[in-house]
Amino acid sequence: MRFLKRFIHFNRVVKSRPTKYFFLIVALMVGLFMQAYMHNYNIVYIVLFFVFAVAGSSCLLGRLNIYKLQLKPLPVADVFAGRSFDLSIAIVNEAASDSYALYLQDRPIDRVEAKGERVVTVPKRFASRGRHAVGKLRLTSYFPFGHIRFYKEFHPKEKLIVYPRPKGKSLQKSFQSRLQRFGQLDSFDRLRSYDPADQLSHIHWPSVAKGQLQSKKFHYSMENRRLEFDFYRAGQGTEQRLSQLTLWVLQAYEHDIDFVLRLPKETLYKKRGQKDAILEKLALY
Repeated sequence: MRFLKRFIHFNRVVKSRPTKYFFLIVALMVGLFMQAYMHNYNIVYIVLFFVFAVAGSSCLLGRLNIYKLQLKPLPVADVFAGRSFDLSIAIVNEAASDSYALYLQDRPIDRVEAKGERVVTVPKRFASRGRHAVGKLRLTSYFPFGHIRFYKEFHPKEKLIVYPRPKGKSLQKSFQSRLQRFGQLDSFDRLRSYDPADQLSHIHWPSVAKGQLQSKKFHYSMENRRLEFDFYRAGQGTEQRLSQLTLWVLQAYEHDIDFVLRLPKETLYKKRGQKDAILEKLALY
């Protein structure tokens, strides 16, 4: 009874679907059977038995190949709504033998060593902010002969905090008068990836010729003043306001500008190392 339960569990955990090569094998076996039936050749019986044995045993080997594989999503930082990102997944092999010819979603993995793990990235994208489950992940294998597709489906319990999409007017455009009054672009810092909100004057045009669009990053000199980001003045509608506030918070941290963020029921102050906590507040608002 215990063996039967384990066998049923074994087949439930690892599911299978035939590929086009399966039907070629079936056609080959039917042809061999017809030849054996009509001509009674011993060699045909031997070949038929060999093909049947190999095809049947490969079903067991294919299931064993992924039966003890587990998936573990790894932490990821700065996930924004509407933007694609790479989710890192650790494939853990609990078996005493290597696993071969694997696919995680559409990413091929040649091998995962016995009692080891392999980290693979898969693209993900969330359309809205908030707390989201990782979603269904599928681990597939065509081992050993490719005529059967074996797969395991995983539904990780881990959830990701997706920040609002940073979108709106740049910090400099929105607070231009205040920045000119008590702050200024002080000195060049470094080059960084281009952001659509950047001004044309900040684009590093020599990088365009090299095929990689970048912007110039400057330090702001603020004379111990603080910008005020108000929820109700950030735009029309909740989502637009949160997107605008997210953009301002990111740019304020990037340029090391002090600010206070006023939400309807909470006031947040910029603190070193607290960027993620502030963005999480906006994500879960």
